[in-house]
Amino acid sequence: MNTNKENNREGKRKQEQSAADLDKMISEMEKRISEIEMEEMLSGYTAEELAEMGFIGDNSINIEHSKYLKNKFAEGYDFPEDINYLKYYPVKSVEQIESIDLSNITVIHPDTAVIKLTIAPNKVNYYNKEFNDEQYQKECNLNFKRENNKFIITPKVSGRLVLAGHRLYLIPSDRDGKCVIRISDDSMAVYVDLIQATGNGAKLTEEMILNELQLSGVKAGIKMEAIRDSLERIKTSKSEKNILVAQGMPAKDGRDAPVQFLFDPEPVVEEFRVLPDGRVDYRKQANIRMTKKGEILAVVGKAEPGIDGYNVLGKMIKAINGESNVLCAGQNVVVTDDGKFKAVCDGQISLNGKVLSVFLHYMVEGDVDYGCGNISFNGNVTIKGSVLPGFEVKAEGDIVVMKNVDRATLKAGRDIKINSGIIGSKDTVVTCGRNLSAQYLQNAIVEAQGDVTIGNSVMQSVIFSAGNVVVNGIKGMIVGGYVCALNGIDARIIGSQYGTKTTVEVGKDYLVQKKIIEIDKAIQFCEDNVKKIDTSMLSVYSSVKKGLAMGDDKMQKIRAVQQKRAELVKHREIMQWKKTELEKKAITNPFAAINIEDTIFADVVIKIASQVSTIKMKANHVKYHLDNKKEKIVGNRM
Repeated sequence: MNTNKENNREGKRKQEQSAADLDKMISEMEKRISEIEMEEMLSGYTAEELAEMGFIGDNSINIEHSKYLKNKFAEGYDFPEDINYLKYYPVKSVEQIESIDLSNITVIHPDTAVIKLTIAPNKVNYYNKEFNDEQYQKECNLNFKRENNKFIITPKVSGRLVLAGHRLYLIPSDRDGKCVIRISDDSMAVYVDLIQATGNGAKLTEEMILNELQLSGVKAGIKMEAIRDSLERIKTSKSEKNILVAQGMPAKDGRDAPVQFLFDPEPVVEEFRVLPDGRVDYRKQANIRMTKKGEILAVVGKAEPGIDGYNVLGKMIKAINGESNVLCAGQNVVVTDDGKFKAVCDGQISLNGKVLSVFLHYMVEGDVDYGCGNISFNGNVTIKGSVLPGFEVKAEGDIVVMKNVDRATLKAGRDIKINSGIIGSKDTVVTCGRNLSAQYLQNAIVEAQGDVTIGNSVMQSVIFSAGNVVVNGIKGMIVGGYVCALNGIDARIIGSQYGTKTTVEVGKDYLVQKKIIEIDKAIQFCEDNVKKIDTSMLSVYSSVKKGLAMGDDKMQKIRAVQQKRAELVKHREIMQWKKTELEKKAITNPFAAINIEDTIFADVVIKIASQVSTIKMKANHVKYHLDNKKEKIVGNRM
């Protein structure tokens, strides 16, 4: 009980002590504030005084500089008492100070004024160099005579003094009017600064300005009105700056011949359509541009010639005439004298750059099957149905399949467009000279010398592309197989959570890569057969070691086997050498990249140029590219 009372008393005592300490601190602060206010009044730093000086508040700080100085010494110069001067900032040329109003500066005359400059011994050489500067000597109008560490300075003419930095200038009181000419870097404009004459100097005239322009090489585009106006203005001003007195005329390029296409040169492709039952059909609808014999496809107008220009130096600027050859007639198209492009047959319109062609068109109303047979055509082929297993379609132009390609072979000189998908096999290849597009690939082998665009999925397929591979549909996934693209791969998903073996490669030319794969297979064939021969010969060699007699016929057979083995080894070595040479010649793209919009799963193998990397763990929204400095594949979040 006593302990509790003691604790209460101790707590109360501490509270009282804390309150006393706080009162003491507040008292000290009040005392300090009073001292500060007293110091403000004594020092002139009250709020009112600071505001009046402009140190606080809205008033500006006013600094009074005397423009005209009469002090005896400045920058080491000793001026006579009856001489004043204008102090100015350092300048590179006297032109910067010639137009200043010096009316309040005393005029000094030759032999009536002597100015002295005393300098430190270690600065003598510096000032000696400064005063002997060729431009300064020409502009300063002063004589300099050195006497040990002093310079005696006298005026050459009557005038007024300006001290610009540490350089002294005498601006003549009788000075002719001056015209300073500046020609633009492109020689298309001439600007002048006019400085009015002073005293008895010759006043500026139109003839003087024209003469200066002529001496500067200005021959064309002279604006006489601007010159006359500036001469009027300078009568009431000291100077006129940046007056445009001559201007060239830029060349006007001609207009290319206008082209009027009588077909849509960029047809719209429907990405999807809504079916009657409300479902969405994501199979793209091919928009094929067709024409009939004799139809006018385009009309080309006349090109406009250019108009030559000139610069102020009188040099002609050649204009570019409008291009007449803006459209060329390609296959099955003729041009009339009045610029009309006509089709000479029924077919499909093709606009490749500026070449307009009509390709003969072969239309299959249904499937490519036994009723139709294999197709080989020198134009475009459109198949409204599917290409059934085992059949071939070859076309020098485009191939369009409105439905599926099922374990069939397609070869197009240009594009292949599949509205649905391609189901392949190890014996069927789909190849094209430009771009290929489809909704899906399954167990397919595809080769394109342009881009490959797949809407939804690539499953256990092989793709070779000399451009880009893009899998960007709703699923947008590459699962299993091998995809090789020279420029890059874009997909939503690559690989699967089940570790499906998937390899993606960029930066290599597939035409070379394909041959390398074929050579690798041939090399492997040789190696496998050498091993088979070695295995089968072991028992034979064992028998020979045991002393088993061999007849001539048996020895002849053994030598034939040995000869075959040597042949296989030689073939393998040659192919390995040729593979190495082929790899050296391969086109590579070190900037190729693999872009993952959604997910890349573990165990996917990535190859970029000569580097290989296996994904260790799942990653999202990542871009893989080659770090040339570190010589390895790196991944960055997109």
